[in-house]
Amino acid sequence: QLDVDRVSLLVTRGSMSTTRLAVSGPAMPRGIETEWRRHEDTLAAACIDQGCLMRFDMSALRSLAIDTLVGGAVTAPIMIDNRVGAVLCLTSRNGWPIPVRVQRLVRGCAECIQEALVELRTSGEVSQRESSPTVIAPLKLTGTSQQVENQSIEANCLRRRLSSTP
Repeated sequence: QLDVDRVSLLVTRGSMSTTRLAVSGPAMPRGIETEWRRHEDTLAAACIDQGCLMRFDMSALRSLAIDTLVGGAVTAPIMIDNRVGAVLCLTSRNGWPIPVRVQRLVRGCAECIQEALVELRTSGEVSQRESSPTVIAPLKLTGTSQQVENQSIEANCLRRRLSSTP
């Protein structure tokens, strides 16, 4: 079972600053939301700096001065024009070890988002959005590892079908 409290897509603006393009997770009181966003910003900055998929357990989070709210995280860079153009950030209150299958799922999602962003950019449909992020229904991937893997396979199949549609 994979329980993620929040998924955010942060688009880079400048060298290390980010803007939230989409957020999925439960509603939070304002103070907690603000602190959680700060933690996501810190995680995204680390991902931008390293340019690779990163997993964060409690120890790694503490090394980034994240010692409240978030107990585990994984970030994946979304490369655009040979630089990190966005970061996919999954966070959980629980200190969970990130299994390899989850890392593969996150990497696959990041690749799909990368392809979609490049396609949108090249088709001229991306508008400058500086307002509030898009809110998406909470993500809850549950079931056995095989079921989660099947969800990933289904997403890849859907991506292929969409890319072959005129």
